[in-house]
Amino acid sequence: MGIFSKFAKREKRDAGSQRADSLIAAHFFQGLIGSVSQAGIQVTPQKAMGVATVYACVNVLSRTISTLPLHVYRRSGDKNEKAYDQRVYDLLHNAPNSEMTSADFRAAVQGDLSLRNNGYAQIVRDRTGRIIELIPVRTEHMHVYRNLAGELRYRYSNGSQTIGLGANEVIHLKGHTRDGLLGEDLVRMCNDVIGLAIALDVNASKYFANGSRPGNIYEHPGVLTDKAFDRLKEDLKKKSGPGNEFQDMILEDGLKMAKARSENRDSQFDESRNRQSLAICSLFGVPPHKVGIVSNQPRANVEQENISFAVDTIRPLCVVWEQVLNQRLFTAEERRIYYAEFDISGLVRGDLKTRYEAYAQARQWGWLSVNEIRKKENMNPIGVGGDTYMQPLNMTGLGQQEEANNA
Repeated sequence: MGIFSKFAKREKRDAGSQRADSLIAAHFFQGLIGSVSQAGIQVTPQKAMGVATVYACVNVLSRTISTLPLHVYRRSGDKNEKAYDQRVYDLLHNAPNSEMTSADFRAAVQGDLSLRNNGYAQIVRDRTGRIIELIPVRTEHMHVYRNLAGELRYRYSNGSQTIGLGANEVIHLKGHTRDGLLGEDLVRMCNDVIGLAIALDVNASKYFANGSRPGNIYEHPGVLTDKAFDRLKEDLKKKSGPGNEFQDMILEDGLKMAKARSENRDSQFDESRNRQSLAICSLFGVPPHKVGIVSNQPRANVEQENISFAVDTIRPLCVVWEQVLNQRLFTAEERRIYYAEFDISGLVRGDLKTRYEAYAQARQWGWLSVNEIRKKENMNPIGVGGDTYMQPLNMTGLGQQEEANNA
């Protein structure tokens, strides 16, 4: 499935789109070459994903968003019901296109949104304007601009081909933005944090490739001849490096070896890597334990962090998805009736004991019925009797008891 082979269409080139071509090329190559951090590391999205903590954070966010229930609802008076007959329902909940599941689609777009603060998908319509497919588009291939008429336009370029898309043909999810048109690229804005993590990983790789020890110092009482120096270097090269550990060496002519101290230990290397991992977690709003950074905090704290993750990180992402989907997939008239919404109740509910205690209070005070409680636990209703509500006998409406006494 290709965005060009199946759905590309021609458009008139205006001055705005021609001027955008040079910006597209710069944007495209910027995504390839990245930017240089203070640590001297060239940081690109691909290199950033090579950092375990970055990959884990992007994966956690993508997996969470892709597996949340996503439904289209119909407003019907005071009630809301799932609109199974709405075409968009099947696209969002089951299969947005012929080759992807809803989970695949959301994971792809959310991955770019998490890493680049911009996630895109093309809206494909038939001749009548009916939406038939949603196709994810790589962030580095998309450029956003306004033409001379002030219209929002998108240009998709993979380096060899370019097509233009209107605002109503693109789902554009944005993270932090200053102009409302484009999210601030996280890799570029935070390249020093990610670049330092890459530098630490490179240092670790070289350290262990050298037999987990730094180089040695060789002392000679005099001056080696060029021939002796070259022979010593060749001998050291043959007897060092991976696979050559613990080989014996014969030192000649008063040469002595002084073992160097472990620079990694002295420089608190492990602590530095751990600090960078925590800094990266804070960039993505992901609790450390979600990416395998385990501490000795009590279980209760972990549960509170899970709830905070759902409320402070996942819920804002869901709102971004919902508002863009509702804006792009429904007309103004349709939005009065239909809306797309995630169900995050499964993320914020507590353990079994906590949930059942909350259900007991809700049932006792009369604002949840048995069938409503069973529905929240994904259980079948028990019939009409399960729809009744309880009313505490010692509770009455304000003023009702006084009226009853005066009667």
